[in-house]
Amino acid sequence: MPQEFSVNPVELSGKAETVLQPIADESKKLSTNTREALARLGYFAGTDDEVAKAFWSQWTPAVTAIFQMLSYFGGGMALTAANLRSTAMLYQKAEELNIEAAQRLGLR
Repeated sequence: MPQEFSVNPVELSGKAETVLQPIADESKKLSTNTREALARLGYFAGTDDEVAKAFWSQWTPAVTAIFQMLSYFGGGMALTAANLRSTAMLYQKAEELNIEAAQRLGLR
């Protein structure tokens, strides 16, 4: 017995707007706010001695990786939201075409 497949395009699109897009937006805000806060700190560990140089050699790549991760995560969430909206539109269009075809065949 075949199982019925059902999609609610409005709900699907709504999830993109109410769940995924806000996550993408918050990721971007977090990145921007953190970048600005770190810039205000300046070179808080100094720059002239060996300890400072060792610190910055560890700090800089770690902070760079965090910002890349936030960027990729936010971008991924935004892309997923966009894809959900597109998928919802395609389901809606398919439903409209199915109704049209059924009417032409006299099934509705």
